[in-house]
Amino acid sequence: MTVQDLASFHETLKQNNIPFYTDIFTDDIWGDMGVDTASVSVTANEDSWHIHYIRTQSGIPYIFADYVSNIVDEYHKDLSHEQFYDYLNLHNLQKAFADFMHTNHV
Repeated sequence: MTVQDLASFHETLKQNNIPFYTDIFTDDIWGDMGVDTASVSVTANEDSWHIHYIRTQSGIPYIFADYVSNIVDEYHKDLSHEQFYDYLNLHNLQKAFADFMHTNHV
């Protein structure tokens, strides 16, 4: 996938209003009683890619505790095609994004 491919994908996603969603990572925490998850959703804005990143820790932190779900980190960013390409590479998401685009006949 190239930056030019992303520009083409951007126009298609913008026209069809299709979001891309995936987990960046999911790890067990608190033994087997919780999960640390970082997720990202991507939408195509008029002139940029809009990223919504959220990382949560959910589960039971210790025996007999109530279930908790905490937001550890969250942000929104608008990225250019080049910046989004770098973002996909940084998080090893190029294949997942390309598969999503081909699965949705884009």
